[in-house]
Amino acid sequence: MPAALTAVTRLPCYIAPAEDEALASWFTQMSAQLGQSPLMLGRLAFGVDGAADPEWWRRPSDTTLCRISDRTGLGLAQLQAMTFLGWATAHHDESAARFTGSRWRAQRVTRRRGRPVAICRQCVAGDERPYVRRLWMLGWAAACPEHRTVLTGQCPRCWCPIQLYGLNASWPVDLLACQRCGARLAGPKAQPAHAAVLDVQDVMVRAKRMGAATLPIIGETQWAALIAAADTLQAMVWTATAGHRERLFKRIGSDLALGALDHTALSLNTNYGGLLMVGWLLTDLPNRMPIAAAALKTAAAIHAVTIEPSNVELETKALLGKGRRPDKDRVRRTVRET
Repeated sequence: MPAALTAVTRLPCYIAPAEDEALASWFTQMSAQLGQSPLMLGRLAFGVDGAADPEWWRRPSDTTLCRISDRTGLGLAQLQAMTFLGWATAHHDESAARFTGSRWRAQRVTRRRGRPVAICRQCVAGDERPYVRRLWMLGWAAACPEHRTVLTGQCPRCWCPIQLYGLNASWPVDLLACQRCGARLAGPKAQPAHAAVLDVQDVMVRAKRMGAATLPIIGETQWAALIAAADTLQAMVWTATAGHRERLFKRIGSDLALGALDHTALSLNTNYGGLLMVGWLLTDLPNRMPIAAAALKTAAAIHAVTIEPSNVELETKALLGKGRRPDKDRVRRTVRET
């Protein structure tokens, strides 16, 4: 089989990309149909080494895209639409579990292989050809915009965390089968997503795609600044004491009218809880950042309250400076009432 791959111009199979399909998903299904591993298909057919960069599909070179196009019959535009080419980047914003507390806590080393990911099991169940959405691969997506439900990161049968193998896998893989029990990652409708999460996720996806988005009060905001603001809040939350966190969570729950499940999600280690916090923050960033700082009593955040130079991200200071300067006395009174 390897010799045949290098002897032909076109590969002996064709898979039409689905809407918002990630190139990694399409690539692994191509390799499985050919009886090859993603690693070998990349090396032999397209001259790309997944062992050196398992995430090459996110921003492949022009040369790689042309090779794939020549040997599969797909147009360059079709291939580019499965990648993140042209999308903005900032502060490791495509890391797995990007808005969870894991980034701010010491983590034990595990031997699990693959990238943690949350998916919409209802989408998978309804697909004629199940595939991984590009949205799910961002690292921080938490809700399905089609079904308006919370994405899940557990197998529906054994509840093992979903881990997706990279393009360095040396055997044919099925991204939508549980690594532990082999079950298909499809299932019924999940928990409804809060409107605040759906709204902020939509804003953030557009900002990452276009490089900027319009926020309430502040106006046009660059992607790097938006990520910096979210990181500042997350750092304050997960380095504060549990009691101070709960104080802020009560305030967020009140402002967003959260139900019991959504309020619990704030304290869980998920992107969904993280986006609830970020959605609350970005609705009124100039005033809510100092409110969070006061509630959490985080020493590193005092400068954010006074909006003075500090070690806080420069982009965050610029954002705060665009909006109304918060009344610190009013902030303290508001926090005491939560």
